[in-house]
Amino acid sequence: MSFITPSAQLTTDITIHDKSFTNEHNVPKEFAIMAAHWSMQYSGNPPRIGKLSTTTLIGPLRKAIYAVQNLVVEPSDVANLLASAKGTIMHEGMTQALRAHNSGYICEQRLEREFVGWKVSGEFDILTPDKQIKDLKFVSNYNLKKLAEDREKLQAEWDMHEMYENVPTYFKYVAQLSIYRTLLNDPEVKPYGSILFSLNNGSDMGKYTIDSEVTFPLFLNEEVESFITERINIIQAHLDAGTMPLCSDSERGYNAPEYKLERYYPNSSSTRTVPGSKFSNEADFRAFIMAKGKLGDSEVIKEAKYNLCNYCNFSSICDQM
Repeated sequence: MSFITPSAQLTTDITIHDKSFTNEHNVPKEFAIMAAHWSMQYSGNPPRIGKLSTTTLIGPLRKAIYAVQNLVVEPSDVANLLASAKGTIMHEGMTQALRAHNSGYICEQRLEREFVGWKVSGEFDILTPDKQIKDLKFVSNYNLKKLAEDREKLQAEWDMHEMYENVPTYFKYVAQLSIYRTLLNDPEVKPYGSILFSLNNGSDMGKYTIDSEVTFPLFLNEEVESFITERINIIQAHLDAGTMPLCSDSERGYNAPEYKLERYYPNSSSTRTVPGSKFSNEADFRAFIMAKGKLGDSEVIKEAKYNLCNYCNFSSICDQM
């Protein structure tokens, strides 16, 4: 019987294209190079004063201001760039295949338009021969889970601002497609668009289709123009005043704390959560313990978390953390 021996040599931090990347998780060298290389393959210029990308514009305004100020942040770790790199490679493959199959497809076209003195740019992935905008997303099944939850909560009367706060995952997909349509400024472009989802992880894979398409009704161009203008005006006002907006709980991916009791049940020789003991409020939890707790019960407390802050490029310099 033979065994494959793991390499004893740790993969170190790397520099590529004159930019440094950390490798704190010891990603294999070739994957690290791939992640670093493809993370830099961006056809547009970085956000700056007077210019914003579509994805920056539909995200937290605090992040947008950090981005246009061009603040120095710590080197990126290649482990955090791998999924994005794989997605970029998939985009490249999709573009080549579509162009080879049908020259009627328009792929990866960068657009730009000015709003109140600022240029807004974006690059759509696909415009089909019948002029439907589609975007390819290489995501975890967490994104599909959150999208499904948002679609359950969605209210037809909500405007863009209400969707942004209440159904953020749904919003980011429909808003991105809608802005591309507005930037195209072509009346023949369909009033609906699609996201082509491809999953990048295996957990709970059986619950979701690995490759799927979800179609969204798009916002009217007038509403998109108003939304863009309002957000740019807010950014400009903060830049002029030297202030910084706070990210909302929704933007930070807030998860409420959880309090519960666990109890040992001799009849089944198992420890289980006491029925009715789960709370997001500590005062209610303490009241439950006083009323129904027993000697020997264990308190299990999960602290509140802001999950999306962990994925923010500016977390190392943000004083809201």
